Amino acid sequence: MAAYTQHVVVSTGQSDWTSRIEDDGAGSGWGQLVRKLKQKLGRGGEFANPYNNVLVTTSSFEGEPAASDTSNASALIWPGPRYLKNIAVTDVNVRKLIQAELLPTKLHPTQEHSFTATGKINMVRNEAIATDLQAAGQYWHSPIVLICGHGGRDARCGTIGPLLQDEFRRLGEDSKTGDALPISLRSVSQTGDVEKLSVGLISHIGGHRFAGNVIIYFPTGFRPDGESLHPLEGEGIWYGRVEPKHVEGILESTLRRGQVIKELFRGGVGKDGKILRL
Repeated sequence: MAAYTQHVVVSTGQSDWTSRIEDDGAGSGWGQLVRKLKQKLGRGGEFANPYNNVLVTTSSFEGEPAASDTSNASALIWPGPRYLKNIAVTDVNVRKLIQAELLPTKLHPTQEHSFTATGKINMVRNEAIATDLQAAGQYWHSPIVLICGHGGRDARCGTIGPLLQDEFRRLGEDSKTGDALPISLRSVSQTGDVEKLSVGLISHIGGHRFAGNVIIYFPTGFRPDGESLHPLEGEGIWYGRVEPKHVEGILESTLRRGQVIKELFRGGVGKDGKILRL
Protein backbone atom coordinates (compact mmCIF):
# COMPACT_ATOMS: atom_id res chain seq x y z
CA MET A 1 0.00 0.00 0.00
CA ALA A 2 1.15 3.54 -0.79
CA ALA A 3 1.58 6.00 2.06
CA TYR A 4 -1.23 8.50 2.54
CA THR A 5 -2.20 11.01 5.20
CA GLN A 6 -5.96 11.34 4.69
CA HIS A 7 -8.74 9.45 2.95
CA VAL A 8 -11.77 11.16 1.44
CA VAL A 9 -14.61 8.68 0.87
CA VAL A 10 -17.22 10.31 -1.38
CA SER A 11 -20.79 8.96 -1.20
CA THR A 12 -22.27 8.07 -4.59
CA GLY A 13 -25.07 5.57 -3.94
CA GLN A 14 -23.74 3.27 -6.66
CA SER A 15 -21.65 0.13 -6.39
CA ASP A 16 -19.34 0.51 -9.39
CA TRP A 17 -17.70 3.27 -11.37
CA THR A 18 -15.81 3.93 -14.59
CA SER A 19 -12.10 3.07 -14.56
CA ARG A 20 -11.16 6.67 -13.70
CA ILE A 21 -13.59 7.91 -11.06
CA GLU A 22 -13.01 11.52 -12.11
CA ASP A 23 -14.66 10.63 -15.43
CA ASP A 24 -17.81 9.36 -13.69
CA GLY A 25 -20.75 11.15 -12.08
CA ALA A 26 -21.50 13.56 -14.91
CA GLY A 27 -24.13 16.04 -13.76
CA SER A 28 -23.92 14.95 -10.11
CA GLY A 29 -22.61 16.80 -7.08
CA TRP A 30 -20.45 13.84 -6.06
CA GLY A 31 -18.85 13.71 -9.52
CA GLN A 32 -17.98 17.40 -9.29
CA LEU A 33 -16.49 16.91 -5.82
CA VAL A 34 -14.26 14.05 -6.99
CA ARG A 35 -13.05 16.02 -10.01
CA LYS A 36 -12.32 19.19 -8.06
CA LEU A 37 -10.43 17.31 -5.34
CA LYS A 38 -8.37 15.41 -7.89
CA GLN A 39 -7.57 18.59 -9.82
CA LYS A 40 -6.55 20.62 -6.78
CA LEU A 41 -4.66 17.90 -4.90
CA GLY A 42 -3.22 15.93 -7.81
CA ARG A 43 0.01 16.46 -9.71
CA GLY A 44 0.29 20.07 -10.84
CA GLY A 45 -2.70 21.09 -8.73
CA GLU A 46 -2.90 24.15 -6.51
CA PHE A 47 -2.38 22.12 -3.33
CA ALA A 48 -0.23 19.29 -4.69
CA ASN A 49 2.31 18.13 -2.11
CA PRO A 50 4.33 14.89 -2.44
CA TYR A 51 4.54 14.69 1.36
CA ASN A 52 0.76 14.96 1.79
CA ASN A 53 -0.84 12.23 -0.29
CA VAL A 54 -4.62 12.41 0.07
CA LEU A 55 -6.47 9.29 -1.07
CA VAL A 56 -9.76 10.12 -2.82
CA THR A 57 -12.21 7.30 -3.54
CA THR A 58 -15.89 6.92 -4.26
CA SER A 59 -18.15 4.70 -2.16
CA SER A 60 -21.46 2.89 -2.39
CA PHE A 61 -22.81 4.72 0.66
CA GLU A 62 -25.94 6.71 -0.05
CA GLY A 63 -24.94 9.70 1.98
CA GLU A 64 -26.86 12.93 2.34
CA PRO A 65 -28.04 14.56 0.09
CA ALA A 66 -29.19 11.89 -2.35
CA ALA A 67 -26.52 10.84 -4.82
CA SER A 68 -28.62 12.26 -7.64
CA ASP A 69 -28.20 15.80 -6.29
CA THR A 70 -26.53 17.93 -8.95
CA SER A 71 -24.82 20.55 -6.79
CA ASN A 72 -24.18 19.04 -3.33
CA ALA A 73 -22.31 16.01 -2.05
CA SER A 74 -21.32 14.22 1.14
CA ALA A 75 -18.05 12.58 2.15
CA LEU A 76 -16.36 10.84 5.03
CA ILE A 77 -12.86 12.04 5.91
CA TRP A 78 -10.43 9.86 7.80
CA PRO A 79 -8.70 10.18 10.28
CA GLY A 80 -11.36 11.12 12.73
CA PRO A 81 -13.40 10.16 10.92
CA ARG A 82 -15.62 13.15 10.14
CA TYR A 83 -18.76 12.95 8.05
CA LEU A 84 -19.51 16.06 6.00
CA LYS A 85 -22.96 16.22 4.45
CA ASN A 86 -24.61 18.63 2.05
CA ILE A 87 -21.36 20.20 0.87
CA ALA A 88 -22.17 22.78 -1.81
CA VAL A 89 -19.64 21.78 -4.45
CA THR A 90 -18.28 25.17 -5.50
CA ASP A 91 -14.64 26.10 -6.05
CA VAL A 92 -14.75 28.24 -2.91
CA ASN A 93 -16.15 25.44 -0.75
CA VAL A 94 -13.80 22.79 -2.09
CA ARG A 95 -10.84 25.09 -1.40
CA LYS A 96 -12.16 25.56 2.14
CA LEU A 97 -12.54 21.81 2.54
CA ILE A 98 -8.95 21.22 1.45
CA GLN A 99 -7.48 24.05 3.53
CA ALA A 100 -9.44 23.15 6.67
CA GLU A 101 -9.37 19.36 6.56
CA LEU A 102 -6.83 17.95 4.09
CA LEU A 103 -3.64 20.02 4.17
CA PRO A 104 -0.82 19.05 6.56
CA THR A 105 -0.55 20.83 9.90
CA LYS A 106 3.07 21.66 9.03
CA LEU A 107 5.35 21.36 6.02
CA HIS A 108 7.94 18.64 5.63
CA PRO A 109 11.40 19.89 6.76
CA THR A 110 12.74 19.66 3.20
CA GLN A 111 10.07 22.12 2.04
CA GLU A 112 10.94 24.94 4.41
CA HIS A 113 12.85 26.82 1.72
CA SER A 114 10.59 25.86 -1.18
CA PHE A 115 7.85 28.39 -0.46
CA THR A 116 7.57 32.07 0.30
CA ALA A 117 6.11 33.07 3.66
CA THR A 118 2.71 33.48 2.01
CA GLY A 119 3.12 30.21 0.16
CA LYS A 120 3.80 28.37 3.41
CA ILE A 121 0.62 29.75 4.94
CA ASN A 122 -1.41 28.58 1.96
CA MET A 123 0.03 25.07 2.09
CA VAL A 124 -0.74 24.22 5.73
CA ARG A 125 -4.06 23.56 7.40
CA ASN A 126 -6.20 26.46 8.53
CA GLU A 127 -9.17 25.16 10.47
CA ALA A 128 -10.39 28.67 11.28
CA ILE A 129 -11.64 29.28 7.73
CA ALA A 130 -14.17 26.46 7.64
CA THR A 131 -16.84 27.22 10.21
CA ASP A 132 -19.59 26.49 7.70
CA LEU A 133 -18.07 23.15 6.71
CA GLN A 134 -17.44 22.20 10.32
CA ALA A 135 -21.01 23.05 11.24
CA ALA A 136 -22.13 20.57 8.61
CA GLY A 137 -19.75 17.90 9.88
CA GLN A 138 -20.23 15.24 12.52
CA TYR A 139 -17.76 12.83 14.04
CA TRP A 140 -18.31 9.16 13.24
CA HIS A 141 -18.06 6.95 16.31
CA SER A 142 -18.09 3.34 15.10
CA PRO A 143 -15.80 1.31 12.80
CA ILE A 144 -16.13 1.46 9.02
CA VAL A 145 -15.32 -1.43 6.68
CA LEU A 146 -14.44 -0.39 3.11
CA ILE A 147 -14.12 -3.05 0.40
CA CYS A 148 -12.72 -2.44 -3.07
CA GLY A 149 -15.47 -3.43 -5.51
CA HIS A 150 -14.29 -1.40 -8.50
CA GLY A 151 -15.24 -3.72 -11.35
CA GLY A 152 -14.89 -0.89 -13.86
CA ARG A 153 -11.18 -0.91 -13.03
CA ASP A 154 -10.48 -4.59 -12.42
CA ALA A 155 -12.75 -7.62 -12.80
CA ARG A 156 -11.28 -9.35 -9.76
CA CYS A 157 -12.30 -6.51 -7.45
CA GLY A 158 -15.70 -6.30 -9.13
CA THR A 159 -16.30 -9.97 -8.43
CA ILE A 160 -14.97 -10.44 -4.91
CA GLY A 161 -15.99 -7.04 -3.50
CA PRO A 162 -19.78 -7.56 -3.49
CA LEU A 163 -19.34 -11.09 -2.14
CA LEU A 164 -17.33 -9.78 0.79
CA GLN A 165 -19.81 -6.99 1.43
CA ASP A 166 -22.65 -9.52 1.59
CA GLU A 167 -20.70 -11.72 3.98
CA PHE A 168 -19.76 -8.84 6.30
CA ARG A 169 -23.39 -7.77 6.38
CA ARG A 170 -24.67 -11.30 6.93
CA LEU A 171 -22.27 -12.19 9.74
CA GLY A 172 -22.10 -8.73 11.23
CA GLU A 173 -25.80 -8.22 11.78
CA ASP A 174 -26.50 -6.21 14.89
CA SER A 175 -26.86 -8.84 17.58
CA LYS A 176 -29.01 -6.45 19.60
CA THR A 177 -31.66 -5.68 17.01
CA GLY A 178 -31.22 -8.26 14.28
CA ASP A 179 -31.01 -5.44 11.72
CA ALA A 180 -28.62 -5.67 8.78
CA LEU A 181 -25.62 -3.37 8.85
CA PRO A 182 -26.26 0.11 7.41
CA ILE A 183 -25.44 0.91 3.80
CA SER A 184 -26.14 4.59 4.36
CA LEU A 185 -24.23 7.20 6.33
CA ARG A 186 -27.36 9.27 6.92
CA SER A 187 -27.82 8.19 10.53
CA VAL A 188 -24.52 9.18 12.08
CA SER A 189 -23.39 6.69 14.69
CA GLN A 190 -23.07 8.17 18.16
CA THR A 191 -22.82 4.89 20.04
CA GLY A 192 -19.20 3.82 19.73
CA ASP A 193 -20.60 0.33 19.33
CA VAL A 194 -18.59 -2.30 17.45
CA GLU A 195 -21.90 -3.88 16.45
CA LYS A 196 -22.84 -0.72 14.52
CA LEU A 197 -20.07 -0.79 11.94
CA SER A 198 -20.91 0.40 8.43
CA VAL A 199 -19.88 -1.67 5.41
CA GLY A 200 -19.52 -0.26 1.89
CA LEU A 201 -17.81 -0.75 -1.46
CA ILE A 202 -15.21 1.75 -2.64
CA SER A 203 -13.26 2.47 -5.80
CA HIS A 204 -9.67 1.47 -6.62
CA ILE A 205 -7.12 1.69 -3.80
CA GLY A 206 -4.20 -0.04 -5.57
CA GLY A 207 -3.01 -3.63 -5.58
CA HIS A 208 -5.44 -5.56 -7.79
CA ARG A 209 -3.38 -8.67 -7.16
CA PHE A 210 -4.39 -8.45 -3.49
CA ALA A 211 -8.14 -8.65 -4.23
CA GLY A 212 -10.22 -8.75 -2.06
CA ASN A 213 -8.92 -5.59 -0.54
CA VAL A 214 -10.45 -4.45 2.74
CA ILE A 215 -9.78 -1.34 4.84
CA ILE A 216 -11.05 -1.08 8.40
CA TYR A 217 -11.08 2.36 10.00
CA PHE A 218 -11.38 2.70 13.77
CA PRO A 219 -12.49 6.10 15.08
CA THR A 220 -10.12 8.13 17.20
CA GLY A 221 -10.98 7.58 20.84
CA PHE A 222 -13.06 4.49 20.04
CA ARG A 223 -14.31 2.89 23.26
CA PRO A 224 -16.57 -0.05 22.36
CA ASP A 225 -17.54 -0.70 25.97
CA GLY A 226 -17.79 2.99 26.82
CA GLU A 227 -14.68 2.80 29.01
CA SER A 228 -11.58 1.13 27.57
CA LEU A 229 -9.92 2.32 24.37
CA HIS A 230 -9.98 -0.22 21.55
CA PRO A 231 -6.41 -1.44 20.80
CA LEU A 232 -6.68 -0.13 17.22
CA GLU A 233 -8.47 3.16 17.93
CA GLY A 234 -7.61 5.85 15.43
CA GLU A 235 -5.91 3.45 13.02
CA GLY A 236 -6.64 2.12 9.55
CA ILE A 237 -5.93 -1.56 8.88
CA TRP A 238 -5.50 -2.83 5.31
CA TYR A 239 -6.13 -6.48 4.51
CA GLY A 240 -5.52 -8.19 1.18
CA ARG A 241 -6.51 -11.47 -0.48
CA VAL A 242 -9.55 -11.57 1.77
CA GLU A 243 -12.11 -14.26 0.93
CA PRO A 244 -15.60 -14.74 2.36
CA LYS A 245 -14.22 -17.52 4.61
CA HIS A 246 -12.04 -14.91 6.36
CA VAL A 247 -14.83 -12.51 7.29
CA GLU A 248 -15.90 -14.19 10.52
CA GLY A 249 -12.31 -14.16 11.79
CA ILE A 250 -11.91 -10.47 10.88
CA LEU A 251 -15.09 -9.55 12.74
CA GLU A 252 -14.07 -11.47 15.82
CA SER A 253 -10.30 -10.91 15.92
CA THR A 254 -9.86 -7.42 14.48
CA LEU A 255 -13.19 -5.66 15.06
CA ARG A 256 -13.98 -7.01 18.47
CA ARG A 257 -10.57 -7.86 19.99
CA GLY A 258 -8.29 -5.45 18.15
CA GLN A 259 -5.94 -8.15 16.86
CA VAL A 260 -4.32 -7.84 13.42
CA ILE A 261 -4.40 -10.98 11.27
CA LYS A 262 -0.83 -11.29 9.97
CA GLU A 263 -1.65 -13.54 7.05
CA LEU A 264 -3.98 -10.92 5.54
CA PHE A 265 -2.17 -7.74 6.60
CA ARG A 266 -1.11 -5.39 3.77
CA GLY A 267 -0.19 -2.49 6.01
CA GLY A 268 -1.90 0.21 7.97
CA VAL A 269 -2.02 3.91 8.71
CA GLY A 270 -1.84 5.48 12.16
CA LYS A 271 -3.76 8.57 13.18
CA ASP A 272 -0.53 10.52 12.71
CA GLY A 273 -0.36 9.38 9.08
CA LYS A 274 2.57 7.04 9.64
CA ILE A 275 2.61 3.67 7.89
CA LEU A 276 2.03 0.71 10.22
CA ARG A 277 4.01 -2.49 9.79
CA LEU A 278 4.08 -5.68 11.82
